[in-house]
Amino acid sequence: DCWDGPDNQPVIYHGFTLTSKIKFVDVVKAIRDNAFVVSDYPLILSIENHCSLAQQKIMATTFVDVFGEQLLGYPLDSNEECLPSPEQLKHKILIKHKKLPSDPNDVDDIMHNVEKDFTFMEDELSNSTKNGILYLEDEMDKPNAHLEKEWFHANLQRPEAENMLKRAPSDGSFLVRKKNDSEYAISFRAEGKIKHCKIFREGRLYTIGTAQFESLVELVEFYEKHPLYRKMKLKHPINEEILRRIGIMPDHDSVDMNSELYLDPRFNTKPVCRALWDYQAQSTDEMTFCKGAFITNVIKEDGGWWRGDFGDYKGAWFPANFCEEINQIEPEQQYGE
Repeated sequence: DCWDGPDNQPVIYHGFTLTSKIKFVDVVKAIRDNAFVVSDYPLILSIENHCSLAQQKIMATTFVDVFGEQLLGYPLDSNEECLPSPEQLKHKILIKHKKLPSDPNDVDDIMHNVEKDFTFMEDELSNSTKNGILYLEDEMDKPNAHLEKEWFHANLQRPEAENMLKRAPSDGSFLVRKKNDSEYAISFRAEGKIKHCKIFREGRLYTIGTAQFESLVELVEFYEKHPLYRKMKLKHPINEEILRRIGIMPDHDSVDMNSELYLDPRFNTKPVCRALWDYQAQSTDEMTFCKGAFITNVIKEDGGWWRGDFGDYKGAWFPANFCEEINQIEPEQQYGE
């Protein structure tokens, strides 16, 4: 299951199982070193490819460079009339992959259909054991759901955002604006001042500080429940229609003295984990949670068990491998425009 990764390096990751992100090149090298330790017969790699065309090229180059002559790139015999036998394909690696159409304009439709098919297959395989009935449990997120939100602005410059927030009622007022295809910013009021944080899009993930989310909607919903900056949570979405209803005079003293900088929210953020799987407590000092739950104030202990807060649970134990950390404690940093 391959996805776009940072530094133009694809990663392998699956959100439905207990795995972390692994560099694509590291996996390919491990396959090369171990593929034929037990058997000489051919190895077939089935690729679920969600990468952009740029990172697909990186994948193809990596396959060729790492596998070398073991990679089957051409028919063994140009005149053959039937498929080669396993005997003929000993020590060969075959790639099973969806072929892109000759018309590049069809790529988006093909990739959409492939992703939809793989998603349905995953749900079907994981749930068909329940009394022989198929249960579809996980609704797919709409990739552009933020476009319908009142806090999102597709074409808004920083000075315009600040002018809007000068007319906002109180701390927690916020908006999200698009800077370019891979970068967004969240502008908000905190402690009577207007501040900004950058949001980076890497593949399918949106990163703010060191926290990563599947969508902008998930990011905003998280910081509506947890502090983004010191004790400030997102409360009041802002757009022109809302401001007209409020009718408050601009607060010209609200622009931060450091307004040329973007804040990094990491400096005051305690560790937070997102549950990848349901877990039922086995003892009174453990917590029970469902997939997607956010566990806050996490304390990392040795032995594969951490402690944290969730709902009524305070300082309760939970298995670390059932969750993924979505932020890390790091020193405060600020970024310029």
